[in-house]
Amino acid sequence: MDTEQGCHGESAVAPWTEDQVMFTLAYLAYDGESSTDPHVVMRELLTDLANVKPLQGQWQLVWGPTLYRLPLAILDDNMWYVVRNTVTGEYAIGIRGTNFDAILDWIVEDFWITSQTPWPYANAPAASISSGTAFAINKLLTVTPNAGIPGAGQTLTQFLGTQASRNSITLTVAGHSLGGCLSSTLALALMDTVRQWGQGFPITFRSWSFAGPTAGNSNFASYTNQRLGAALHRWVNTLDIAPLAWNESTLDAALTIYADYGVLPNWAEIGALGLAKALAAYGDYTQPSQGTVIRNGSFNITASGYAAQADWQHTQGYAAILGLSNVLPPKTSTVNLERTVARLEAMRRRPRMAVAPRPA
Repeated sequence: MDTEQGCHGESAVAPWTEDQVMFTLAYLAYDGESSTDPHVVMRELLTDLANVKPLQGQWQLVWGPTLYRLPLAILDDNMWYVVRNTVTGEYAIGIRGTNFDAILDWIVEDFWITSQTPWPYANAPAASISSGTAFAINKLLTVTPNAGIPGAGQTLTQFLGTQASRNSITLTVAGHSLGGCLSSTLALALMDTVRQWGQGFPITFRSWSFAGPTAGNSNFASYTNQRLGAALHRWVNTLDIAPLAWNESTLDAALTIYADYGVLPNWAEIGALGLAKALAAYGDYTQPSQGTVIRNGSFNITASGYAAQADWQHTQGYAAILGLSNVLPPKTSTVNLERTVARLEAMRRRPRMAVAPRPA
């Protein structure tokens, strides 16, 4: 693991680092987050691809954006897109796994972590992922862009297979938050199924995951380590609670993550974190260890309260660490305690999926 103090402000060094570029592509997956019209989203994305500094106008939109709203979600739409670097020829996929909103809102939503499914894309004994992750990966692989959007009517693998039939390619998958969870998982799914859709020239797979919660159990984490190896780059801000989910032990650390700064969760926030732990019980959720990059976050003295601090660390905290605070376009982020409590009550009333039985 790599650990060092983060920095703030705009990068003064050119060219931009690969980490900065990949975070930018992950961040731009939040473009058009308030719209369900892919054409509106595409216009905003095209503007940012052309103007956001780390990309240097070198990344061309070639497939998507594609939108999908997960069941039971209110604002948490998936959005994903593919760009091609006009200089290097590299392809990159940016994934939005959650809307820019209060971090505790999606913590309260169980994202189907109470049940798991065996890894469906290869023979990986005892490796399982949450049912929510499995559902999302299936949609990423099967939903096609709308008419008038690049790649319309083509699945992601149909598009990528066509590119690989012409030349060898490097394909990087980048995502933040739940998109961070999905980025490494999608990269692995593409790698495991490449013989079905990419029987042309060789494809090099890579993944950049920022602020991602766990995708599956310890056997899946080990399988991810084995298959992706050094191609996996998993970024963690030490003051972000998201990477602590959905492991029961690490979720305990979320309660006191800001205690050194005199900030503790209130009753509703304690309840939300407790519910998250209960939902994850006996799931053996584990983060992969390969490629983990840990950076010390800086406490934001302007964020008032636990939820506001957690929200800032999960979003702007990574931009600050990467020296992109004054570079990326602003995104709306709202903390609403009443909404958090309402979601908590809705979860209590919702019929729950069966929790894995307690080990003997």
